[in-house]
Amino acid sequence: MLTNTQVYALFFLVGCFSVKSLLDLQSWESRKNLWELWIVFIVAMVGHDAVLQPNTTIFLGAKWGLLIAVTLFFYFKDIKFLILDDKIALIAALALLSPIMTPFMILIYTGLVLLLKKKLKLGFSHTKKIPTLPVLTSALVFTIILFLFY
Repeated sequence: MLTNTQVYALFFLVGCFSVKSLLDLQSWESRKNLWELWIVFIVAMVGHDAVLQPNTTIFLGAKWGLLIAVTLFFYFKDIKFLILDDKIALIAALALLSPIMTPFMILIYTGLVLLLKKKLKLGFSHTKKIPTLPVLTSALVFTIILFLFY
């Protein structure tokens, strides 16, 4: 389950994702990069986990190990259809979640992207990259609902 701080961070993150998604839909060329904000968010979540949840070091080690593995995967393997902003946004969303929720979020996000890849590309046929933030927002909400009663 999420702490109060994580719930407020969730609202902040979903709000950022919504604004970014609307900017992407409005015009691909007039996109605003929010990845600097998401990197600060990731650093804040590292601090949150280290200070407010010191009892669960094994789970947090597994969570941040998985996040480092995902980050290195994105760094070394260029996934052609993902935008840099979306990769960093995914890592920010994973940083918010508890260690148990993290693998489920990755599976839900990957499944939705693969399922909706052709639909997402419709409005962006002039580029090889597609905006996946609406899918990321949906996957985040699905993951939270999945673990709501856990």
